[in-house]
Amino acid sequence: MPFNYSTICVVGATSGIGKALAEALINIPSKPTVIAVGRREDRLKALEQASGGKIKGLVADVGSAKKAEVFVQKLIKEFPQTDAIIVNAGVQRHQDWFQPEKIDLESLDQEWEQNYTVPLHISKHILTHFKKQNKGALVTVTSGLAALPKADTANYCATKAAVRSLTLSLRFAYKDTPISIREISPPLVESELHDQQGTTDALSKFWIPLATYIPDVINQLVETDNAEICTQFSAKAYSNFELGKWDAMLNFSPATLKK
Repeated sequence: MPFNYSTICVVGATSGIGKALAEALINIPSKPTVIAVGRREDRLKALEQASGGKIKGLVADVGSAKKAEVFVQKLIKEFPQTDAIIVNAGVQRHQDWFQPEKIDLESLDQEWEQNYTVPLHISKHILTHFKKQNKGALVTVTSGLAALPKADTANYCATKAAVRSLTLSLRFAYKDTPISIREISPPLVESELHDQQGTTDALSKFWIPLATYIPDVINQLVETDNAEICTQFSAKAYSNFELGKWDAMLNFSPATLKK
């Protein structure tokens, strides 16, 4: 299904992948209006100005499930023509599970809510809007770690695996409709995701610069029908551990459970 939408919302657009996607999407062939969503109004205004008005900022906090519903209501009220959304925001926490007594469960609960429950709620409300329009595109952002987890970010990996599973199920539900469900699965990419853990300097020696990564994502998103947009580590992880899952879902039946 061509990615030729007129009004594309990017959640988490004030930094990293979200910001770079918002900046790149205004130049795709459909020349869409891009709605950049985030909490930092100063950064949104800077995006608006740099884009010559092609990017519209929408100040919203999507840090909890309740706030996610309020955000979608605000989006639809201010931009009812929205016909695509990229759900990108998330957080990452490190844990040492060999020292379980030091695990901060409240922090992990917050990570789970922001990384999984928020996309779940956004999906529910935006799909209701897309069904009324009889068109739309929901694009989730997961991670190569959804397929191959890393032990010191165990909870993060679990949240991304959950979003991956949800995305597959939504894709199945809407496979015969004008509503497209797709997934962007980044490898380690330049971002502010790791700032809170103090690992940015170390990881910056290995990550893919946004200037290299984003053109590949845009190409796959616009020029191909790839439902899973992967590159480098993510492409290898999905090829090794996820290949064939979609076909298995298409052929699933109660008899499958007996095998």
